[in-house]
Amino acid sequence: MRICTTKDGKLIEMQSEATEGTLIKNALNQGYNIEDIVEKEITNDEWVFIDEDMKQKSIISQKEEKQKLINDFENATTILGLKKALKPLLNL
Repeated sequence: MRICTTKDGKLIEMQSEATEGTLIKNALNQGYNIEDIVEKEITNDEWVFIDEDMKQKSIISQKEEKQKLINDFENATTILGLKKALKPLLNL
């Protein structure tokens, strides 16, 4: 199993049967610079850890985005003077 990441750790691609250099070539075709990417072979256990970490980061990001939308909505309704009228309907 091989992965290609940016040097700061962002996953670009994973392939279970890739040959060395394949993921670098794919990343270059996507517009990445050779000096910014790394390709390496990993074990299945390492992949499980990376995959779980990505899922957790995604969940956190989704929660942060949801909270931002709620805050933006509350701010907009307050500015427009609608918060008091909408409060009972939206359970704010």
